[in-house]
Amino acid sequence: MLKRLISEDRLERGIWTSASDFGKCWIVFVGLPCFLCWSWVIGLLFVAGINLHNVIAHQSNLVLEVKCGGQSHGIPKDGLHHLTGCKFKQTVVNNVVSIHVGSFKWGPGAPCGTIAEKMDKGELLQGSPLSFIGNVSDGVMKAWRKDNAVICGFMEGDVSAGVMMQDRNTEGITTTCIGMLFVLFLLSWASCCLFFPDRNSDELTPDANRRACMITLVAAGMSCFGSVLSYMYGSTGLFIGGVIILLVLCAGCSDSFTESMRQMFEKREYDIEDPEDPDEERPLLVDNSSPSYGEARPLPTTGQPLPPAGVEQQQEPEGDSGESGYKQQGGSTEFLAAICLGIFAGLAGGILLSVVLSIALG
Repeated sequence: MLKRLISEDRLERGIWTSASDFGKCWIVFVGLPCFLCWSWVIGLLFVAGINLHNVIAHQSNLVLEVKCGGQSHGIPKDGLHHLTGCKFKQTVVNNVVSIHVGSFKWGPGAPCGTIAEKMDKGELLQGSPLSFIGNVSDGVMKAWRKDNAVICGFMEGDVSAGVMMQDRNTEGITTTCIGMLFVLFLLSWASCCLFFPDRNSDELTPDANRRACMITLVAAGMSCFGSVLSYMYGSTGLFIGGVIILLVLCAGCSDSFTESMRQMFEKREYDIEDPEDPDEERPLLVDNSSPSYGEARPLPTTGQPLPPAGVEQQQEPEGDSGESGYKQQGGSTEFLAAICLGIFAGLAGGILLSVVLSIALG
């Protein structure tokens, strides 16, 4: 099935041998490195979005409320802190700009959104009430980091911690989706460079762009699948994901497996009865090409005896045509494809069951 994404004629000749000299250089120095790089990046982006969502969901009930005029020495250093309705104040002493929100100092340059950028540029009005979520330990407002997730943000007015956490979650999902769309575009371009380096002059693949998009979706799905297993189960999940992806590639690129799947779907369509009225008996159609019982049969030529009365001539059965019959599949390749498919189904089912149990019990 996967081999149908690429022109079969080019596969018979070989992707490498069918490419021109310029196409071979394009495959080695551009197509292959870019394809592997962007396939890896899209999996990282997908896992980063999942990780941020999980961290926010876990920390939503653990946010520590801090008073605007509170002391910094009693605040936990590793906790997630929230300030509500604190006044913004900016002072300049000896050409040194000092920014405070409540009694806490703001360190310019932290990735905390558009309001933080306005504070750095001096575009925010003095005395504006602000709410902050992040880390305010040691009296300095900064980003809170845990498990490769970053939470830091300002909002104008008196905003609760739950609203700010939800806003950060929405921002993270939006950023992840935009990044994945951009990487998908780059990955489709890399797929064209790798599998169709001479697509502008290759007459055998006029729909190279469409096939490259399908290859891109398959590669992105495999990358996200392997990255999620690695995120959930560490090195063991990465190994299991690699084995499953390898089995899928072996089964999908097998000619015998592809042919058996095609014949299975064709036979299923052939065996389906008429959905309009399955119980209705179909009338027998009369074949006008064959002589009826009432017509006289032609006499045999001279030298051939006449058949006895009441005895019909027996005709030899015609052989089954290739269109109506189905070839029986058998052999080592079919057996290997069946083994790969069975292992893949078992591993995927076990992983799905373990995830469901962990969610239900945890």
